[in-house]
Amino acid sequence: MRKLIILVLIALASVSLLNAAEVIDPSKNSAYAKLLDPIAPINTRMMGMGGAGLALAKASDSFFVNPAALASKDFSLTVGSPTITFYNAAKMLSTDLIDSATSGDTDKIVDAATDFLNTLKQYNRVAAIDASLSFTASGFGFGIFFDDIIHTTGNGLSASVINQAAVNIALGYGYSFKLPMDFSIDIGAMVHFSYMAFNKGISAGTVVEEMKLDDPDFLNLFTGQPMMAGFAIPIDLGVNVGMPLGFDFSVVARNLNGKYYMTAFEDIDALSSNPFGGKDNEDFSFTTDWSLDAGLGWHADTWYLSPGLAVDFVDIVGFAEDEATWKGLLDHLKIGAELRVLSFLELRGGLNQGYWTAGVSLDLYAVRVDASYFWQNYGTVPGGQGMDGFSVRINIGFDR
Repeated sequence: MRKLIILVLIALASVSLLNAAEVIDPSKNSAYAKLLDPIAPINTRMMGMGGAGLALAKASDSFFVNPAALASKDFSLTVGSPTITFYNAAKMLSTDLIDSATSGDTDKIVDAATDFLNTLKQYNRVAAIDASLSFTASGFGFGIFFDDIIHTTGNGLSASVINQAAVNIALGYGYSFKLPMDFSIDIGAMVHFSYMAFNKGISAGTVVEEMKLDDPDFLNLFTGQPMMAGFAIPIDLGVNVGMPLGFDFSVVARNLNGKYYMTAFEDIDALSSNPFGGKDNEDFSFTTDWSLDAGLGWHADTWYLSPGLAVDFVDIVGFAEDEATWKGLLDHLKIGAELRVLSFLELRGGLNQGYWTAGVSLDLYAVRVDASYFWQNYGTVPGGQGMDGFSVRINIGFDR
């Protein structure tokens, strides 16, 4: 498994030669369309619940799910907390990519990688790594998040591989208004400083050919190439209405002000010396979409069983603009459930815009392991393409 991680996350992250004067604007090049998605680390817990859980957000979920969760004033601390996600996991298994990687046989690895690439179509992801340092207490939240995603577009050895890396610094605050009859209103806001970098895609065939060499130099291929990088300062706003009998209703507006100001760099050394560029760098900008989502949740806490249910309706503005159909309704609906057994085990399941998901969590107090297998919409239009994924998160710290 370690060899597979090295091959997928280092080899596929290599990029091709790029004219330093050329600017790759994702808003004008369909091959880079998925770079327009707002930056947000994978939430392994929610993905196991069909992607639902706005109204069941915990303190650490306040950063990218619902900032109103900060109003609970719960304490949470994550230190490192890595998450690794493999996309198209079923195809990896069916093409023997994992078995070949563990064998150490270069020829088998190349053949399996070629078979895997031939199964990919349209827009896809191969893998992602996330890591975080975060803290919440007394209504405040502060976090630093790192994210690296490997995208592909096209299929086979002619597919283009794009590496996208990002760092996000988040600061937020939440406040709770207590009302009579067990009602409450929680409000929260989260401000992000997001910095993103990406490369022009390299032909997957070039990567495979490099793998065949006795001494492949992937690191040199990566560090010597031009890059595009820039920043945005998006804002998330959330409102949660607490009701009797364990019910909650939430509305969240995410990625407001999601405009990225980008700069072209000759190589990674030029980026490191001046991350925001200078007068000799070429600039451009693009805007990532904002979303308005709503969620209804219910939970009950006992010492032996703690069930929870969540129903989220995502992209309300987009739904209002589309023609009303049952399929259109399903494309905006996420449904999930979780069951906490005693104090250390959680079981999860859900329906993510028509796709089934499942997850499990093992809580060892200072360390919690979350795992989920999920399907989700991915592609140029909702419902146009389904993509599965397997995600594992190791939370180091305290997060309840």
